[in-house]
Amino acid sequence: MALTGSVLALALACGGLKTAAEDAEPASDAGAVVDGGAAGVADAEPPPPDAGTAAADAGTVHLVFVTSAQVNGAFATGKTDPWAAADEICATEARANNLSGTFVAWLSFNKAGTAFNAVTRITDAAYYLPGTIADGGAPVLVAASRAELLSEGPRVQMDRLATGEQAPQDENSAVTWVWTGSTSTGTAASLTCKEWTSSQSNEAGTTGNARRIPQWTKTDWTTLGGRPCDVPRRFYCFQQ
Repeated sequence: MALTGSVLALALACGGLKTAAEDAEPASDAGAVVDGGAAGVADAEPPPPDAGTAAADAGTVHLVFVTSAQVNGAFATGKTDPWAAADEICATEARANNLSGTFVAWLSFNKAGTAFNAVTRITDAAYYLPGTIADGGAPVLVAASRAELLSEGPRVQMDRLATGEQAPQDENSAVTWVWTGSTSTGTAASLTCKEWTSSQSNEAGTTGNARRIPQWTKTDWTTLGGRPCDVPRRFYCFQQ
């Protein structure tokens, strides 16, 4: 999304968004299935995240947000494919908040022996959280490139809605679960709620935690074990 000089100047004059995870330990869903050895969330208070770096010039800014909509693991049932189903939610929320451009979901799955990987979906660009100018927020840097995001993790918590506001917590104040179906490298994990067609509690899909930051584990934002498919969760939406 290309910001105009005047809008970006106003945004830069304002401060960046800051978030702080509250004093709570993450909880696990009953019956959660662990994927890739991620047994759960560490029992520790998350350190306060860095506010990040606002957009530095009038160039192209690629945004990323988490959806306000939450769906169970059967969200692709009756749809063309899981990507189409998740992208539709991203597009709807982007339009509702006047975010231009195309947004795609960070989502992976396997189908008929072929892996469909989230990492192939997003441009290798700098990604920012949307800010709310009216509230004094400018776009906040998440990662300077796709490579940085995967190797170092996000610089800040990624729990921002398309409005720029913090997404609601799930079980407690240290958890905002996001369906990803992805490993730490953005490739298809083994747990994807039967290719995103199952809402059964005894099936699982790989999730990330949007409230996790690199001071804990660099990959938790995209892969933090399998969660039951019957519970609604969000998506990450990346602007392309």
